[in-house]
Amino acid sequence: WKDAGDTGRCEAAESLGKVRGSEAAAVNALVELLNDPTPSVKASAARALGALKKAAAPAVLGLVPLLQDQNESVRTAAAEAIAEVGALNEATTNSLVEGLASPDNVVRAQTAQALGTIGMSAQETAPALVEALADRNDRVRAKAVQALGKMGEGAASVAVPSLMRALRDPDNWVSA
Repeated sequence: WKDAGDTGRCEAAESLGKVRGSEAAAVNALVELLNDPTPSVKASAARALGALKKAAAPAVLGLVPLLQDQNESVRTAAAEAIAEVGALNEATTNSLVEGLASPDNVVRAQTAQALGTIGMSAQETAPALVEALADRNDRVRAKAVQALGKMGEGAASVAVPSLMRALRDPDNWVSA
């Protein structure tokens, strides 16, 4: 499959996501495909890992860098895959939170958006998202608000006071 064209590698990734019984081998092969230079192959590999659910837990740290990929379909597939795996471990949570501290506005906004896509599985990142509500960039603040809203009750105790303040944000994109 390594010598196959883009379409062949995408199909291989999709097939690996349907493997049952030897998930560990499938996960290893899919992690390798996460480094493919072709965005559609990376996205296919991420979706396949999501299909493997908890069996793909060892691959989550390999998915995290894709949350900053230039291609939106890759970022979305990676975030959705992380959400499918379930609760995040401490190393993954720390890695995700690092993106919120980036000096780059785009990286911070994309990280907040990804955390929202991950949703309830990323509840441990709620305190960092609450901090992002005070970001100097309106897009980062807006994405943090949206992410906290998607995390459900588990994030509510940390998020509600800050979300109430966000309702008074001078930027309509944030307060809406």
